[in-house]
Amino acid sequence: MVASIVQDLKKCFKVYKKPGSVSRGSAFLDFLLGIGNQGLHGFFLRKYSDGVHPEPAADAITAIFDATFNDPGLKLSWNISMDRFLTNFDIKQILVNHANVTCWDDLPDADKEACFQNSSTDISRLPNWYTMVKHVDYI
Repeated sequence: MVASIVQDLKKCFKVYKKPGSVSRGSAFLDFLLGIGNQGLHGFFLRKYSDGVHPEPAADAITAIFDATFNDPGLKLSWNISMDRFLTNFDIKQILVNHANVTCWDDLPDADKEACFQNSSTDISRLPNWYTMVKHVDYI
């Protein structure tokens, strides 16, 4: 349940990797032509080559993609439980609305662990299901 939601999120944020011999710049230029955007295609050809030959532009675009997406500055960590960023009530709402969970017994240990850190080894980490209520902030 929750683990499958996490897997779906991982698919949305796939790690950008260098493919073998495929030029991402060339694929990008082909994509622009494929969607009928000759104007943007021509812009990249003029900006990164002589305006006629796509190879230099494709190489330049590939280098830009590599510098942007292979930079170690952006790192995604998937082994963080939801309680690090969400309130208990928010976690409960996600489980109720998107996973059809009505109590902690409905979830396997791996899904509980995805919600609350160390909950599979320490059951006291799980809040009481029935007392998790939305808190109203007063201004």
